[in-house]
Amino acid sequence: MGSVNNCQTEILVGISYYRLIIGLTLCFTLQFMTVTSTKQLQSLRPKRQRADQQLLPSGWEQFCVPRRKHQLQVDVQCFVNRQFSGLWKFDELKHHLAKQNIKYTFTVKCEDAATISLYWPMKATNLRGISVENCRLDDYFSGLEKQSDIPDELEYYVFRNNIIVVDVKNLILITKNPIDQDYDCGNEDTINYYVDRNTTYEFEDSADYSKLIQSYYMRESKVPEVKNDVELIFSGLKLPRMERKQLKQASKDFHAKIASAEHKCMFTSLFYKEDSPSDNGFSPNVKNSNFPVLSIYNMSHSNLQTIPESFSKWFYHLQNLQLIDASHNNIKKFRFDSDVDVWDVPALTVNLSYNNITDIKAKQIVKLAETKKLFVDFRNNPLNCSCTDTTKQLIALIKDKGKWSQPSYQRYSYIREMRCYYPDSLRGKQLLDLTNKDLDCEILVVEKMMVEGIACLGAVVGILVVIILFVVALVYCRRSRQRFVWNVDSLAGKSPANFSDPAEIYTVVIPGEKQQIPNIKIPSIL
Repeated sequence: MGSVNNCQTEILVGISYYRLIIGLTLCFTLQFMTVTSTKQLQSLRPKRQRADQQLLPSGWEQFCVPRRKHQLQVDVQCFVNRQFSGLWKFDELKHHLAKQNIKYTFTVKCEDAATISLYWPMKATNLRGISVENCRLDDYFSGLEKQSDIPDELEYYVFRNNIIVVDVKNLILITKNPIDQDYDCGNEDTINYYVDRNTTYEFEDSADYSKLIQSYYMRESKVPEVKNDVELIFSGLKLPRMERKQLKQASKDFHAKIASAEHKCMFTSLFYKEDSPSDNGFSPNVKNSNFPVLSIYNMSHSNLQTIPESFSKWFYHLQNLQLIDASHNNIKKFRFDSDVDVWDVPALTVNLSYNNITDIKAKQIVKLAETKKLFVDFRNNPLNCSCTDTTKQLIALIKDKGKWSQPSYQRYSYIREMRCYYPDSLRGKQLLDLTNKDLDCEILVVEKMMVEGIACLGAVVGILVVIILFVVALVYCRRSRQRFVWNVDSLAGKSPANFSDPAEIYTVVIPGEKQQIPNIKIPSIL
């Protein structure tokens, strides 16, 4: 039995050794594999970093971060502060993108008045979209000298709260020389989303500016009247007042030249446009352009006082327009042409909420209800419900149940639920609940009578004052005549019949106190 036990013990010991050897072997193997994979990852990481760096121009990784959306598209987020001001340059980017085989979109945000170099029309190979916000832009008008045969590729353009630093030399060059279609229209074949908001032009100081401006206007006898449609900043420009006006006129001439260009831009893909049109019409490139697929025009938050006249017949220029957003402005009146119903165009919705519309006429609602291809939403406006004929007619229409049962009027049923804002006594009351008795017409009539009475009394008092002053003046004149005598020497040799010329007899003498006054007969001509 002892030998058997010893044999079993040796077998168990041998198995343990084998297990130990196998365990150590596995441990060393796993450790070796881990070290090897770590080295491989470390060797691959610089390659990935180098690959990311190759997506951007050299040094741009300091303020730009690329993110791949998929294999053939990269979105780049750039944050430019004062430290990196001036390093973002469109020329450098354009040359870099020309070597790539993928599409790019760039979003650039600035702070601390940081500057980037960017010029219109922003044509670059493989550039699909660009968004720029809160930046100062150098070289913006230098693109005319850098025209190339790069095809249109830009699909969306977003431009908000930027300052264009104007180089007067380039501005005058553009104003004096012809502008070709490629420069004016930009990426007209490919752009489909366009936003241009709150752009400011800033003119910097230069010793040559005065000469440039004087040479530009040397044929002008006087400075024409300037009406600016854009905000201009001359705080850093040390020029006389006259030359500042001339510089403003040069800027206006530039915009007028674009607006009056003979060529027409054809934006075949643009479906969304957002900008601030002037009160005199569309933004500069609308009247001279065609927008066959534009469906949304956003002009909200633009401080508009009126809807531009050009929009009253929108179907002439924008045959596919379906929404005009003019909300959050200061619009008081609006007008749209009802002839749209005979045109083959889609229905248009106009958002006029949050404006300054105080009066709504009954006949205006009737006309809107009868226009099938137009719907205007003017909710949330400060309605004036004071006692006027307009308000009375509006109440009569709103309470006409026969009208509001018709489908054409039901579109505007929200009007009946609108609330008065003026006067204070009716603020918050619905138009549907309003009656003629609520208008306080009697009080207004009394007030009107009092005002008219006071005005009439004032007129009577004024007439009496004039009469009194006239009587006082007459009495004073009659008394004054007794203090004068005629100069006898001046009348010598003349009889009253010869006093045909008043200038010959109006010579008088004021006698002294001790001088005797002769008995002189006053000529009857007096």
